[in-house]
Amino acid sequence: MNLLRLIATSQWMIHQPTAESFIPLIAQLSKGNSVDFNQNASAQSYVVHLGSENNDGSQSGNVAVMSFRDVIMKDDGWCTDGLESKRKQLQNYINDSNITAIVFDMDTPGGQASYLQTFAATIAKGVKRKPIVASYNNLCASAGYYLASTCTEMYAQEDNDIVGSIGTMITMVDNRGFFKKAGIKVEHLYATQSSNKNKLYQDAIDGKPSDLITRMLDPMAQSFIDHVKAHRSISEEEAFTGKTYLSAEAIEMGMIDGVMPFEDVLTHAISLAKAPKPQTENNTTNNSLTMNKNLMAVATLLGMTALESHDGAISFSVENVEKIGAEIIAAKAKDADNEAAAEEVEASNERMDAIEATATETNTKVDALQTSIDALTTKLESAIADPSAGPTEAKNVDDNPKNHLEFSDDLGPES
Repeated sequence: MNLLRLIATSQWMIHQPTAESFIPLIAQLSKGNSVDFNQNASAQSYVVHLGSENNDGSQSGNVAVMSFRDVIMKDDGWCTDGLESKRKQLQNYINDSNITAIVFDMDTPGGQASYLQTFAATIAKGVKRKPIVASYNNLCASAGYYLASTCTEMYAQEDNDIVGSIGTMITMVDNRGFFKKAGIKVEHLYATQSSNKNKLYQDAIDGKPSDLITRMLDPMAQSFIDHVKAHRSISEEEAFTGKTYLSAEAIEMGMIDGVMPFEDVLTHAISLAKAPKPQTENNTTNNSLTMNKNLMAVATLLGMTALESHDGAISFSVENVEKIGAEIIAAKAKDADNEAAAEEVEASNERMDAIEATATETNTKVDALQTSIDALTTKLESAIADPSAGPTEAKNVDDNPKNHLEFSDDLGPES
């Protein structure tokens, strides 16, 4: 019955088709029927030895594999270890000097939101000490992506694998009809001081879910989004709306680092452990993300799904080097063309500024000339209206240099 309680009342970060597939299970559990999960408990964790024994008796090249191949739960059950147990095992692997790297073997639709933050914090601390790489086949969704995005790197095993579903949901079971049909009447009595107790849940059951969504689900979804953004550089905001993607599109958006068979991921994790560490701890995640994006850009240019490294080095054929060189030359030529175009635009802007300055100066001279004409017209009109002023005053008007009109070629734009 604990499982039914969790399904009915917990907040979930899970792929919706998977959640809907639980409906028959919920119906059987609600009726009190026994349920056969028909699952074989697989190995939860194991160690793969890919190295050799050192002179001091310690071992190098050991990769610890942890399985996340079903619904993620906080507690043990459902034929799998819960996150509380897995976190203890993960911490043991991080502390074990004989373990060189850790790989998560994942095929999960997600699961409970509870305890994800605590488990992810252990991953985040662990990647500072040794590589933790996520490898998924078929599906890595919702809570599964929450954990995988925290790892050093993340790879799909095949092109058709599905990843994403970043978001939060809650499954609510309205069993009032079932109880009524069974002749069971349920009454809920609350203390006078407890008027808001269970109100969010009850309102949602009664068809008014807005408060539950805005006060519970929305903040949890935003926390999920913020967590992913802190650990991965994803180029499209659409990825944070709950959508899922196949491998190629996920690589392009920065959701994953590439496609790599599981066996290759094991050896790749060892190579990451041998790679030089960043000088500053704070730049570990950003440097890793930048390097991964650069390597994936080169792989895409060469038509590859990923680049294989051996002892921290990557080898290229002459043909590949020529292709990379041609791309660099083309990029530089494009930059030169862009720079020349920018210079031409700047020169055009300077010429326009000069023309505007000349036009302003010309307008000023025209305004001054018009003022002189208006003044002279006023005096002539006064002389005509008062002939007694005599020719002497008229002569004085003509002899006043301020009333003379002078025209020059300076009125036009200068060339």
